[in-house]
Amino acid sequence: LNYITVTNTGSPISASCTPTTTSTSYNGGILNFKLGTIDNTSSGGSDGYKDYSCSFSTNLKQGKIFSISINTPVNTYENENVRVWIDYNNDGLFSTAEQVFASNNKSGTHSGTFMVPGSAVTNTPLRLRAASDSYYNAIPSPCTNVTYGQFEDYAVLINRSSEAPVADFKAISQVVSPTANATFADQSQNVPTTWKWTFAGGSPMVSTLQNPVVNYATLGNYDVKLVVSNAFGRDSIVKTAYINVANTINMCGTTTTTSALNGKIFDSGGALGNYQFNEQCQFLIAPTCAAAISLSFQSLNLESCCDYIKIYNGNSTLSPLIYTSNGSVPTTPIVATGGKMLVVFYSDNIINDAGFEANWTTTTTSLPAIANYTISNTNPFIGQSVYFNDVSINSPSGWIWNFANEGSSTLQNPSYIFTTTGIKNITLTSSNCISTTGISKTITVAGMSITNITPNPTSSNGYVNINGNGFVGVNYVYYKSSFGNIYSTGFYNYNTYLQVYIPSDAVTSTLTLTGSFGTTITPVLTVIVSNTPFYMCMSNPVNSGGITPTSTVQSVSGAAGNGYYWTFAGINNTGYRFSTCGAREDTYLRIYDAGGSL
Repeated sequence: LNYITVTNTGSPISASCTPTTTSTSYNGGILNFKLGTIDNTSSGGSDGYKDYSCSFSTNLKQGKIFSISINTPVNTYENENVRVWIDYNNDGLFSTAEQVFASNNKSGTHSGTFMVPGSAVTNTPLRLRAASDSYYNAIPSPCTNVTYGQFEDYAVLINRSSEAPVADFKAISQVVSPTANATFADQSQNVPTTWKWTFAGGSPMVSTLQNPVVNYATLGNYDVKLVVSNAFGRDSIVKTAYINVANTINMCGTTTTTSALNGKIFDSGGALGNYQFNEQCQFLIAPTCAAAISLSFQSLNLESCCDYIKIYNGNSTLSPLIYTSNGSVPTTPIVATGGKMLVVFYSDNIINDAGFEANWTTTTTSLPAIANYTISNTNPFIGQSVYFNDVSINSPSGWIWNFANEGSSTLQNPSYIFTTTGIKNITLTSSNCISTTGISKTITVAGMSITNITPNPTSSNGYVNINGNGFVGVNYVYYKSSFGNIYSTGFYNYNTYLQVYIPSDAVTSTLTLTGSFGTTITPVLTVIVSNTPFYMCMSNPVNSGGITPTSTVQSVSGAAGNGYYWTFAGINNTGYRFSTCGAREDTYLRIYDAGGSL
């Protein structure tokens, strides 16, 4: 059998086309090509089209797997797409079926493997064509000019197979929807001539086709067996639980949520196409009784600058972000432990790529929920945010909070602001698919108090000067110094005004107030007063009639000078002023936390 072999060792036949590079000044193209014994370094895109088929060739063999490597420039502005074809039927054309390698959006080394088919013409030099171009341009085709990349041609000589087959196969997708078809591709080496498949749970259950199509109707995991043979021998392989029949979903389609325990999600292009431009999609995976949801990516190719996928441990974008990517396939599964997983995808209007394929699986719980939570501050002040963090165990999926019958929430980790003082009882009820349990804890809410006041400038000679003789009371601070009177009525609805009288020329000052839980407000004050000294009585405050300031400083009539309201914490319709009653050159400042009187 095949005792005498006649080999044509000349060059390949001419190709039907000779594409070239239209912009050779760009630093792109192929810098090195490796296949078998070929290892050729070139200058890249500046060379344009190069035909090396007479000077570089290598031997290949039917049914064998070979490694291929192409280098493009590193650290250029743009990554490149690479394609390789072999004219297996020696007709001078490069068909889609003759493409043997593809690499997208990379710089540096593009590498992979391919198998020579048993149908390839043998013992005759065949033309191999490699192409590259910028990622931002069209995918290279064998007969279309490239903008910044390059074409290089080489020769390969394919020998006949003379070995027993080595069985192997793959499914186009290992996860299929119920009643959908699974397509199998024979990948056995050394050119088998017969095939016998066995599909547990499939229809048909047995096939002798090389690349059969099988339908699975019932959810589950199924074994696949293949036996192959040729004139030189036979081999077999079994892949256990290889096919997973689950729910398969286009996450940018009409389905936006699922309760399925396992399944597969694609971008809008599905298994073979590219995603669309200007997409903003969300898909929620929310199985019942989920303790953990695991998402494994089979592929992930996105526009590296601008498109992205994000995954959250929960049911909204306010949940913890646990993964984000512009196209790098994660090496380990992404795991959400909150009972739900939200997947978010975004694309712009510039580049669309192959997108992604990912499988999810779910670990369920069989234990009752046990409610528990932590509190950020058990002694807050009125107006201060308190944060509650759920630490319930056994994967709760529902939460009901009761904040001392003043408010409620169904968020997992809410915050709340109390508006009254006293001991507050906080109840959390957590639930999962097994049970509902509750827990209560208390906090004590205190009234507001002022801790510090810092004036600037602090010099006298007509400036506000409250840097001396100060002390902190239970609910107020008090300062006494020279030159002018400053008085503030308290935190009614937590909005405070200072009423300022200064018997001097125009002054500009700043005043910083620090509240009991760290709130700092730094207002700027401009006061214009008369030059005539006067004093203020420090008792018998008179209601100003509900003056509402419309700017930072507002004038108020006074018997011996000008008074000013100065707002630094919101607007309140009630203020106080005093009548003058004698000469005085001391400044008094009192700020209360609840509108207290002198």
